[in-house]
Amino acid sequence: MRGNNLRAVWVLLLLAASGAVGGALPGMPLIKADFVAQEEGGITHAIGHVHLEQGDIVVRCDAATIWWNEQEVYLEGHVVYQSGKSVMEGERAYIRWGRAKDEATGREKTVPDRGFLYNAVVRWNERPDRVAWHVRAEEVLQTDVKRFVARGGLVMSPCQFHEPHTFFRASEVEFVSDDRIVARNLSYHARGVSLPPIWVFPAYWPYLYIPLGWEWPQVSLQVGRSGRLGTFIQSEVIYQIPDRLFGFLRSEVGVRLDYFTKRGIAYGASFAYESDDPPREGVLGRDLVRGRLEFYRVPDDKGKDYKEFELGTTDRYRVKVVHSQDLPAGLELDVEYQRYSDAGFQQEYFRREYATAKPIEERIYLKYARGPFAAYAHLRWQDQEFLDATEYLPQVGLNVFSYPLWRNLLYTGHIEVARIHRQLSELRLRPGQLPTDPAYEAVRRKWNFFFDGDPDYPILPLESTPQEFLSDGRRLWRLNTYHQLSYPFELGIFHVEPFAAYRGTYYSELLDGGSGWRSIIAYGFRASTQFWRAWDDVRIRSPLLDVQGIRHVITPEIRFLSIQKPSIRADELILTDDTDIHQPPRNAGYAFPFRPYRPYDTYALAFGDIDAIVPVRLLNLGLRNRWQTHRGGNIVDLLDIYASTTYYLDDDRDNWGRSRGDWSIDTRFSPLHGVYFFLDFGQKVCGRADGTSEQVNVARSGLAIEVSDRWALVLTQSYEEDFSNHWAIHLIYQISKKWRLDLQYDYNTEKDQGYSNELTLRLTRDLHDWIAAFTFQNDSSGLQNLIGFSLQPKGRRELIRGLEYTRDLTAGLDTHYKETYQQFDY
Repeated sequence: MRGNNLRAVWVLLLLAASGAVGGALPGMPLIKADFVAQEEGGITHAIGHVHLEQGDIVVRCDAATIWWNEQEVYLEGHVVYQSGKSVMEGERAYIRWGRAKDEATGREKTVPDRGFLYNAVVRWNERPDRVAWHVRAEEVLQTDVKRFVARGGLVMSPCQFHEPHTFFRASEVEFVSDDRIVARNLSYHARGVSLPPIWVFPAYWPYLYIPLGWEWPQVSLQVGRSGRLGTFIQSEVIYQIPDRLFGFLRSEVGVRLDYFTKRGIAYGASFAYESDDPPREGVLGRDLVRGRLEFYRVPDDKGKDYKEFELGTTDRYRVKVVHSQDLPAGLELDVEYQRYSDAGFQQEYFRREYATAKPIEERIYLKYARGPFAAYAHLRWQDQEFLDATEYLPQVGLNVFSYPLWRNLLYTGHIEVARIHRQLSELRLRPGQLPTDPAYEAVRRKWNFFFDGDPDYPILPLESTPQEFLSDGRRLWRLNTYHQLSYPFELGIFHVEPFAAYRGTYYSELLDGGSGWRSIIAYGFRASTQFWRAWDDVRIRSPLLDVQGIRHVITPEIRFLSIQKPSIRADELILTDDTDIHQPPRNAGYAFPFRPYRPYDTYALAFGDIDAIVPVRLLNLGLRNRWQTHRGGNIVDLLDIYASTTYYLDDDRDNWGRSRGDWSIDTRFSPLHGVYFFLDFGQKVCGRADGTSEQVNVARSGLAIEVSDRWALVLTQSYEEDFSNHWAIHLIYQISKKWRLDLQYDYNTEKDQGYSNELTLRLTRDLHDWIAAFTFQNDSSGLQNLIGFSLQPKGRRELIRGLEYTRDLTAGLDTHYKETYQQFDY
């Protein structure tokens, strides 16, 4: 605010009665004093109990002179300068006010950014032991809003005496309010006798860093007994590094030390980093930087859970590196590296990651997106012999999405060139090879590829097809292009979009040698419309139903797609599609039978699988009904029903002689805020090895209730006729303010595998700064039986991953421990 306006305010203040006088304008410091006098030229004098305040900065003194035009102030007599939780005292001081950006709001504000204190004492009280340290110096310079430097006759001591018995001397002390203290050339003194400056602790330090706001490291301790691992003790210490890496990255380092009676000693370390939140501009031009490095090793794994289990690899470990970053000019970079000693290590020691089924990859991915255009470069390699992989060495592509050429004419395109290496796992059986082959048994033992839960049901390895076997180890160049023209328009009440597309793919090598260009032509259309009606006078508010007006929206949709016969059949190609990959390869005997790759729209045709595309003519019909209502100022779906079915126009070729293909009805119902129900059921048409078809009925249902702060309940069921049936219940109950119960039960049956069940009971106790947890887990196999106790801190957010305990009752309700991970365009 300008000085003239400030002077006008102070003139009005002078009209007040004698006594305490004070005032402030928005964005400027508040001043209180016994007497305030205004002088021409924008000068104000304040005398007696002077109090200046701006944000979290408070200054008190006996007298002050303020130059408003220059935004400067001179202070005398018992000057006390408080910034955050640090306090400075001096005989005299000079302070200059400036404009700075508020990190929280982004707006400019007026704050002291320059200053000088004479014969000053600095106190701070930020350490966990609550001991207040003092710094005495001839002068203290303020060089920034929160940065101060003390010099001249400098003394540091926890003692408040003017001449303490024990103290430190230093050439310079730099301190940033609520952040850090840095001392240089620090020497220790006892009763006034200086010790010689030798490089022996604790007599002399050339450099000492003390973080303010320092927190105790996170210490996690778990003790228990597991059927697979034996009696165990697991511990982890995580320390948040006080300094920002490169000035903008928060980071933490962790150390793990574990002991298992059946496995021996294990140890590991981690390092995580993440950019400030909210992101700041001007630092490498990035919006997000985060990553994590992990290492874990079991150097002498005994591995004697049961009689048959003799490990082939006993020095077991994993290394994992992930990094994600936004670069200038709209570029995105992702890096991932994972190295495992054997195929069973993730399954045994990192079960939650194993349950997500995320591929184990080594890759570098760079992407640029702007408007309808996107470009990417991808390098993926795999040097672990027990994993399937399609290596891209490299892969470069360009995408164009719905670019307008003329009026409503839209172009969608894709071009990609890749150097490909197909690599199959050593754990796959060759065509016709038996799992009992001694040569294969040696391979299984080498890579610790044994059991998946139930010791009575060994993992039967996946047998390679002749085409997969002949594709193994092949290297080739692949150029893939896709071009599509569409013309959306309105036809009465319908929105119609016809399209025509061409996909051309060049393979430098085919399965039987030679090269070839594969051409595919596709065409079709999409049509949809909407009907709606509203009843605003419908009002129902009861314990079981909350309706505040109803709007019914009906959306019918029809899709037609025709893919012509490719110029080169799929069985003539070296397989390169990622959908053929299993990591590591598991037995598919109790999974769904064969289902060909059949996209319903052109998006999957353009950016999905390449080799697996086969000729097809289909008609997909969809109908969506939504009943919407108002809740809490928002429009929500009270009831949502979507029905879909597919018909094949050449059923003999495309659907094993059946004209109707898959059908499904998906239902979502939310009668109240906090109550959610879903029911999905339908039928899938699959093929058998003998060329005949099979219809499989499928259903998924669930209920989630969270209408109270005390409890939450989730019930789910997943059913595949003749193949699997899974039930799960998850109950969270807040017994009291300190105690919480977490109960989870899973029951599962699978074809050729029998049944399995697992019960997990977790009782937690809030210990103010810690969470104590008692865990009991029992499963039918006996391998995951667990009785344990853990003690973990709370309250401070971990980087990249969160603490297991949370006060949000709905957190962690996923019974399968699913982990979200980023999908990429390759």
